[in-house]
Amino acid sequence: MNVLSSGKSLYAMNRRSLVKASVATVMASQIVTQGTSAANAQDGRSFTYAYKADVQTMDPHLTTDTTSQVAHFQLYEPLVKMGRDGQFEGLLAESWENIDDLTWRFHLREGVTFHNGEPFTADAVVFSLDRIRKPELDSPSASGLSPIEKITKVDDLTVDVVTLEPYAALLSILYGGLSILPPKYLEEVGDDGFLENPVGTGPFTFIEWVKDVELRMEAYQDHWRGVPAIQELIYRPIPEDSARIAALQNGEVDWVAAFNVERVSEFEGGDQFQIGSRPGQGVYAQMDTIDTEPFKSREVRQAVNHAVDVASIIDNLLDGRATRLPSVFFSSTPGFDPDMEPYTYDPDVASQLLSDAGYGDGFESGSMSRQPNNQPRSSRKLPRRSSRTFPRLASPQSWRFWIPVSIASDITIQNSSSSCFPGARHMNLVDT
Repeated sequence: MNVLSSGKSLYAMNRRSLVKASVATVMASQIVTQGTSAANAQDGRSFTYAYKADVQTMDPHLTTDTTSQVAHFQLYEPLVKMGRDGQFEGLLAESWENIDDLTWRFHLREGVTFHNGEPFTADAVVFSLDRIRKPELDSPSASGLSPIEKITKVDDLTVDVVTLEPYAALLSILYGGLSILPPKYLEEVGDDGFLENPVGTGPFTFIEWVKDVELRMEAYQDHWRGVPAIQELIYRPIPEDSARIAALQNGEVDWVAAFNVERVSEFEGGDQFQIGSRPGQGVYAQMDTIDTEPFKSREVRQAVNHAVDVASIIDNLLDGRATRLPSVFFSSTPGFDPDMEPYTYDPDVASQLLSDAGYGDGFESGSMSRQPNNQPRSSRKLPRRSSRTFPRLASPQSWRFWIPVSIASDITIQNSSSSCFPGARHMNLVDT
């Protein structure tokens, strides 16, 4: 599988917010501080974060939507997180070890409490992971836990996760949306009651959610990492890029994400706003190489890789804000090989490979992609076309790539955007 490029995630922040939020930091999609005194959180600081869409649900076990997780990460916490260097770090689990080929033993953080005062223990971990796996919940995260045979409590601060077979990627499925929830509280109020007043261990507690308007949270005074520097955190969905940017420029919000990369220049060069970036992750266009002709042919897949001028995409469409990747793995992915070389751009080699595969006159192609506004994926039949002009921008929502070897494909991608969280703009053409 060959991913040709990956975009960077960016955000824009009003510099006045740096004063207001003081030592607020963003780490693993959490706006929190470490070691901040309670006095700093008592002076009424408020921070408003604007994103392109609203959360889908307040139950973290009922969605894998990254937009929802941006907000959920403030309220709930999983056992582990992935650091910026791609290494796993402990959250609710302080450490872990393999006691045999099938058993992962997690040592839990002591002294952690849920927002309602319920203590965090091994019972909460067993309850939460088993809840996700229950068929009646119909959690979209359940399939990710399929390698697990059982989760057992060793003592109040120790949990064993036993897999069906040796499974090196267990930590990868235990972070993200696999939040730990309070068992006693959920048993008391039920799933519906939890949706009305959710409770977690995160740095912020729930105040109110008005759908499509805003989600309000306040600092949790007893958070195990200290009191957040921000007293009130407001998550506000503003779907339109222009409206979201205007809200930042007018001082209505303090932070915006998921805006068109072409507009980054509006925030650069002045002292009012701060632009930040981090590597993005995502696959936006892929080819079915199992069931679809002609991509069953290795030569055709290689031809497409040689036919795409990735440097042109990065320079002309992404304003240089992307990093070339040689495979489907990102640089932060465990197992990434920094010595692997990407395909070279060589139309002559691509043409020869197509001829060798029996497609010297070209072929018609369909594409699979993520649609604008996170709509479901779709595919469509496209006309055969031959051109050496590559690429050209077709519309704000789609790019047409005239591949210079008698192949053509309209690839509709998700809204071109930049963000401080997952879901940023990338153009990844994937050969599986």
